[in-house]
Amino acid sequence: MFSIGGVRHLDNADPSDDSWSNGASIGPAADGRIKPDLCTFYDAVRTSDRTGLDGYDVGDSFATFGGTSAATPIVAGQNALAIQMFTDGLF
Repeated sequence: MFSIGGVRHLDNADPSDDSWSNGASIGPAADGRIKPDLCTFYDAVRTSDRTGLDGYDVGDSFATFGGTSAATPIVAGQNALAIQMFTDGLF
């Protein structure tokens, strides 16, 4: 089991201004562990959306999806790729 965390990237490519910003717990846990195990972007994640008035936004995508609801599926995909690369002998 992995704990997933999120980093606020402030919707830009500059890593020097990224922060935890009290958006997720980093520990230490009661047993002294520092968490999360894995993390990725936490804010302004673009995701698919239903077209038109049926969706959250009038466009075909939703640009303000965030929180651990956004970070967890991103990390799950990254973890699956890492497992596949390992089993294929790439590292």
